[in-house]
Amino acid sequence: MMTSQLTMRQVKLVQQNQSPFDAAIAHYAKESRIDFWTDFLDYLKNGVVASGPNIFLMAKVIDLSKSNSETPELAWFVRYGNGDLSQLAAALPAYLPKIVFYRRKDARPRVYSFDRFLKLSERKKR
Repeated sequence: MMTSQLTMRQVKLVQQNQSPFDAAIAHYAKESRIDFWTDFLDYLKNGVVASGPNIFLMAKVIDLSKSNSETPELAWFVRYGNGDLSQLAAALPAYLPKIVFYRRKDARPRVYSFDRFLKLSERKKR
């Protein structure tokens, strides 16, 4: 990488075969009917994208209430997440009471209280 003053060499922070970002692209190519780049741009504009050497996350705020007349029941919908669960949770910019995601090829959404999700993520670290 060049700047006007000096040349910088990138230092790899993690030695791994595939970054979480590259894993997301590969997953979409193999498993999804949705184009990664289309989805990625949508989440950049309308959601949250977090990327680093150890994590990649795409999430949006959704409403779980049954109808428009009810008080909104806000939750995080995680479209894609790769990496340590506690780091992924920390990448979300705000606390919402629930988190929703699909696990692998399971067709049913998983809905967890965010607090329970945090406890599960801490347990996985041990």
